[in-house]
Amino acid sequence: MIDKGPAAEPPLIDTGVDTLLADCKAAYDLGFVPAIYEAVATAREHGKSEPSWTVDAMVEILGEVILTRKRSGRLSKFQSELKHFKRWSTVLTAQVTDDLNLEKGYVAARELLSDEGDTVDIETIRTSYKRIQKRMLKAGNEDRIYEVLLRAQDRLHDLEKHLNSQK
Repeated sequence: MIDKGPAAEPPLIDTGVDTLLADCKAAYDLGFVPAIYEAVATAREHGKSEPSWTVDAMVEILGEVILTRKRSGRLSKFQSELKHFKRWSTVLTAQVTDDLNLEKGYVAARELLSDEGDTVDIETIRTSYKRIQKRMLKAGNEDRIYEVLLRAQDRLHDLEKHLNSQK
């Protein structure tokens, strides 16, 4: 008789939670957003981690809310900060790319921003730049903060393109 090794382990017993979570996923795939809440609540009630798809869905929905400019408390503030940051980073990019002083960086940033649909005057750009620059210097780790904000800006831009492609 040939030894085939140890017998395969029997599958884990489905306690019903996995079925509930799979049903939530199916409901979400059909467009029922409250299924996200149900999945998270069910997982927590049973001491399980939230399914990864719920986190992905929440991130996408939060991005949509931010991008559609629905004003409410923290989201409104976050959206405003992203505008200031975009202006600040555009000034820096213009300065570095074209070896410009700060004032010429404001002018170049106005042109770049205008090309992207953000028609603002130089004083608004200057105000945004000073606002973000002050906060960066106060934080003391401006390089790490810059990277985080830049990644967030890029992710939101990618999400915006994705959402626009689905229209």
